[in-house]
Amino acid sequence: MSQSADTPREPPPRLRLYARLDASGEARGTYLIRDGNTVALWEESGLGEEVALPLPAAALPAVFRRYGRPLEEGVQPAPVAAADEADAPLWVPLAGGGQARLWRFQFLPYGWVHSADYLLWECAGSEPLAAPAPLVASALSALARAAAG
Repeated sequence: MSQSADTPREPPPRLRLYARLDASGEARGTYLIRDGNTVALWEESGLGEEVALPLPAAALPAVFRRYGRPLEEGVQPAPVAAADEADAPLWVPLAGGGQARLWRFQFLPYGWVHSADYLLWECAGSEPLAAPAPLVASALSALARAAAG
């Protein structure tokens, strides 16, 4: 993610994919960041040394093809209540042109006692795919680390 040292600018749009509690009880988020046509993954560690790792262009579509499922008939997901700008849907550039929309929602799976975070991938010309947010965040983390070497 490049930024000129002498030209301040607004931070790039980002989406909180998932948040987890670390051993001390602090919430640590995993974010997808879009800077122009580049998409990167940024994971909070609490150490202050976080670096956004660029994702390969095909990573997001591949993860949702592998782990995503169409929504069940009658399910009408609603975006999570926005705590800040990181909860707004994110438009993601696609390798072949165009964009897809990615957003987080909560769903109460059958038999569960609390809602779980899911991500919805909406791409023109194909059925929207939903996948558990922790699974997507983990898969993207592995792909970003592998691409970084």
